[in-house]
Amino acid sequence: MKKILCLLLAVVFVLGMAACGQQAATDPDASTKTESTEPKAEASTAAPENTEKSSYYIGFSTLSTEGDFMSLLANQLTDKFTKAGHKFEVASSDFNPTKQIEQIENFISLGVDEIIIMAVDPSSLSDVVKKAMNKGIKIVAFSQETDQYDVFLGSDEFATGKQQAEMAAQWIEKAFPDAAPGSVEVAIFENRDKPTAAQRGDGLQEIAKLTPKAKVVKTVGVDTTPKGGQAAAENLMLTNPNVKVILSHNGDTAMGVDAYAMSLNSQIKDKAHFATFAVDFNGPAADSIKKSTENKSVWRGTVMMGKSLDELFEKVFDNAIAALKGTLKDKKDFSKLYSITPENVDAAAKGQIE
Repeated sequence: MKKILCLLLAVVFVLGMAACGQQAATDPDASTKTESTEPKAEASTAAPENTEKSSYYIGFSTLSTEGDFMSLLANQLTDKFTKAGHKFEVASSDFNPTKQIEQIENFISLGVDEIIIMAVDPSSLSDVVKKAMNKGIKIVAFSQETDQYDVFLGSDEFATGKQQAEMAAQWIEKAFPDAAPGSVEVAIFENRDKPTAAQRGDGLQEIAKLTPKAKVVKTVGVDTTPKGGQAAAENLMLTNPNVKVILSHNGDTAMGVDAYAMSLNSQIKDKAHFATFAVDFNGPAADSIKKSTENKSVWRGTVMMGKSLDELFEKVFDNAIAALKGTLKDKKDFSKLYSITPENVDAAAKGQIE
C-alpha cells in the first residue's frame, strides 16, 4: 500500500480512517472480485425509495482489507449486516482508484440496493457515483466525501490532526520541562493523496504553535502501513537522529514506528524521551499505549473517532439502513474525537470514555 483512514475513523473516522496507505494492485483480474457473505433469504436487486423491505443487497467498496483496522472493519460490518438478514459484499480496491471504479460498476451491474464507499480518490468517482444514484442506488460516503451521496460519515480531519498534535505538545512539556524554545525536534509522517488526508497533515503541523519547544525538522510523505512506518522511521533516524517525536498519519504508521523503535537495530536508545502519536484506536493501539508507561513502547497516544469501535460499526449500519428506508435525520454524521493516553486507555477499550 502507498496511500491511506482517515478518514474513518479516523476513520474517518480513520475515519483516515482515512487516510490510510496506498498499495499497488498485484492481481490484474481482481478489479471485479468481491468477497460475499449471503444470508439464506435472497435480497432483491431493486432499490426503490422509502421501501420497507426486510432484506437489502449492500456493497462495500473499501480502501483495503489489510492492516488491523481495515481488516476488522470489513469483518465486523459483514457480520453486522448479514446477521440482520442482508446480503453484504466487500470489494477491496487495494488503494487503486481505477480498480475501485470497476468494482463500483460491478456492484451496479449486480443490482445492489446500496454502496458504502471508502474512496481512494473521491474526484475519480464522480461519474460512477452519479450513475449509481441515477439507478436508485443509495450511496454512503464513508470517511471521504464524494461529489454526491445520500449520507456522509466522517470527521473534521484538520481537527483530528490538531488534536494529535495537542497530545504530543503536552507530552513534550512533561518529558522536556527545561527544553529551550525550538529544541525538541519533531518529524511528521503524513499522506496528502486525498483532500481529507491533506487536512489532517495541516492539523499535525500545528504542533509548533502548541508548544514553543517543538520544531518540525522534517515532513515525510509515507506509505501509511506498518511496513511503511517502520521503513520511514529507520530512514529518518539516519538523517535526523535527534528527532524526539514522530506524528504518525494513522495507527498503522505508528505501529511501524513503534516496531522500529523497539527493534534491536534501532538508533533510538533513550526510549523514555521518544514518542509517536497517531489516529485510530484498536486492540494493538491499546496494548502499545499501555506498554508506553514502562517504555516498552513509544506509541504514547492516539485520537479515537467515536466512543468505541462498536459505536462506529453501529453508526455505519444505522445510517446505511436509514438511507435505504428514507429515514435519515442528517446528511452528514460527524464523529466525536477523543484523546487516548495511558490514563484513559482502559476506559476507551471498554467504550466507557467520557
